[in-house]
Amino acid sequence: MNCTLAIKRLVTDAPTLDAFNTFTSKTDGADKVFRVLTYVGRIILAYINKTGTRSIALSALLQSFSELRVLLRFFGLPKAIVWLESLLLQSKGDVNQLQLMQALSLLIYYPMEHVCFLSKKGFFPSIKPHEASLSRWSSRAWLFYLIVDLYLVYTEWKKLPDTIVSDDKDASVKEKRRLTIKALGIFGDLPLAITWSMEESFLSDSMVGVFGTISSITGISLRLM
Repeated sequence: MNCTLAIKRLVTDAPTLDAFNTFTSKTDGADKVFRVLTYVGRIILAYINKTGTRSIALSALLQSFSELRVLLRFFGLPKAIVWLESLLLQSKGDVNQLQLMQALSLLIYYPMEHVCFLSKKGFFPSIKPHEASLSRWSSRAWLFYLIVDLYLVYTEWKKLPDTIVSDDKDASVKEKRRLTIKALGIFGDLPLAITWSMEESFLSDSMVGVFGTISSITGISLRLM
């Protein structure tokens, strides 16, 4: 009987399952799911380590998740190039200079991260001594992107009307919610970008997990809006 009820519930929830499949079938969606798993896992791992025990299996699993996410981000560079191209094709008066700078920052972020990752796997032996420096500069490019993104959120918020016409109320409330969630995600990412841009991290593993989890959940929320 329990088995029958479980199957019936699964069939009833098929639309939710279908939405999940659609979400994770895209590179960006899959990355966001693995991002949540990675950072939540880091919180759990930090707690386990505090108890004096070690979870080699969980640590190895989280490492696999992290490497998978880097591989998924290999698809980010072509998207950044297309974005930059679309911005450059716009007429001069229509080009958003801040977005242009963001696109350029991604052209620094992705290649540096990719080369650093491949170097750790044994490619480009001459890069090996510079891995840490490449990783920091990649994080600095990401940090620049985030700062500009936060400013863009602020400018969008300022453009929202103080007085809302009844017909536009739902749209305005939805836009405010979107910008709030986006800002929260940026504030979750900023400490990570800052600490990884420095030679010595100022965040503990558990705090990295906390900030990363906040940012990851907001990322999924924005994607589902």
